[in-house]
Amino acid sequence: MNKLKRTIIFIMLIMIIGVQLSNNQCSTFASILDRDGVNAGVLLFSFDNLYTSEMKKSLENIEKNKPRIKYTFFSSENSLAKQNEVLDSLLRGNYKLLILNLIIRDKDQLIDIINRGKQRNISLIIFDVNPSDLGKNIELYDKIAFVTTDSKEAGALQGKIIVDKWNVDKSEIDRNNDNVLQYIALVGLPTSEISIERTNSAISTIEKAGIKTELLDQKTASWDKELAKGAIESSLLKYDGRIEAIISNSDSMAIGAIEALQRYGYNKDDKSKYISVVGIDGLQEAKGLVNNGIMTGTVSQDFNDIAGAIYNVGLSLVYNEAIPQNTNYKLINKNIVISEPYKIYTRK
Repeated sequence: MNKLKRTIIFIMLIMIIGVQLSNNQCSTFASILDRDGVNAGVLLFSFDNLYTSEMKKSLENIEKNKPRIKYTFFSSENSLAKQNEVLDSLLRGNYKLLILNLIIRDKDQLIDIINRGKQRNISLIIFDVNPSDLGKNIELYDKIAFVTTDSKEAGALQGKIIVDKWNVDKSEIDRNNDNVLQYIALVGLPTSEISIERTNSAISTIEKAGIKTELLDQKTASWDKELAKGAIESSLLKYDGRIEAIISNSDSMAIGAIEALQRYGYNKDDKSKYISVVGIDGLQEAKGLVNNGIMTGTVSQDFNDIAGAIYNVGLSLVYNEAIPQNTNYKLINKNIVISEPYKIYTRK
């Protein structure tokens, strides 16, 4: 009888150990699955915007080659109400990483997003927000990074394109030979710090080079190609023959400006009807226009590099890992900032 009891106890111990090992294996397997697949929600202010469209493609290309992150894309459709609705859904959803390119970056809303992300342990990557603008609120959460651009640098390089054009072939840009650059400023949003810095820096660079400027008009186009096209069409009707340059805060709007110009016979085969147009972003379509001599130049960033940095930093935030040394990032007050230097792109 004692022998039977010992046998039963031995069998039960084996069964318990087996269950424990099985549980541990399942736990390990689940951990491996988790580390091999991060659900990431990507909220863009629009799918129709050329900049966000190109960024979306770059992220999708990364996903094909490096499938550890699964991106699901959402659009705010340029609507604040839609943006807030989607944001609320994302912060309640099954996402470990959120990548946010918002329409308007309200400080109170950003603080709320950070707090809600912390509550759900959701890592955050936010576009076009300087962490210093959030002050001590940035200390609320450490699983957050920012994608920023140096607006002053971008504007300065844009101004340099105009200066170089003026110095090399002044007669082609100073059509009326008055030694003054008459221009249209095409801005994203008049209250946007990015718009203000890009425009002011471009004009400052031109004037520091000894070129006098005259602002004929400032048009707001909300970073949108079609709105820019309409804005420049109206400017042409009012200032036809006087406009010598269009300085645009983005390539999307610059492309819209080109379409408007070409509708009225500018920037085609007749060199006497050419208006210099400069943009920012380095979109492929804009580069094509530059290569064909239709657009004067753009200030370019590498979308694939930025998408790669977002991928690496995203994994590092989710898993609390060290950030790879080859990633385009820097630390500002212990906050990760993804950045890519701008480069001038003009016709070879």
